[in-house]
Amino acid sequence: MPWSDAVEWERGMGAMPDEVTYGETADQRSAVKYAVELYRELLLVRQQDWGPVRFAKWIIDARGRDVACYCPVTEPCHGDPLLAIANTVDVSVIERRTCGGCGRVFSDFGLRSHQSGRYARPQCRTAAGRESSVRRWGQDGQR
Repeated sequence: MPWSDAVEWERGMGAMPDEVTYGETADQRSAVKYAVELYRELLLVRQQDWGPVRFAKWIIDARGRDVACYCPVTEPCHGDPLLAIANTVDVSVIERRTCGGCGRVFSDFGLRSHQSGRYARPQCRTAAGRESSVRRWGQDGQR
């Protein structure tokens, strides 16, 4: 069975390809919990491998936000470790930009890097006029 074929969870272990190594989970809830723990470990490894400044630039846009996900609020979710680490990452100086349209502060890096450039949002392109400027922001959001 090719990996591109979707398989419903209820179809069980026999529906998976032979080369799959089965983990230690007994049900879907345990599988989600195990996946969240693996994601937490991945984030910690990435933080060590990339170094504090590069990792902070990548994760900084998640700080102080919520994650929109279909996971029930009472259940484990990949957003839990993501936000926990995002809100505890400590870096003294990061580069931030001011939007050329609305003046909003945003990052050239990280989870929203596709919005990098002169404008924080596509709508701001129509309100162009001011040039974006590079600012250096500390932990407390002050210049």
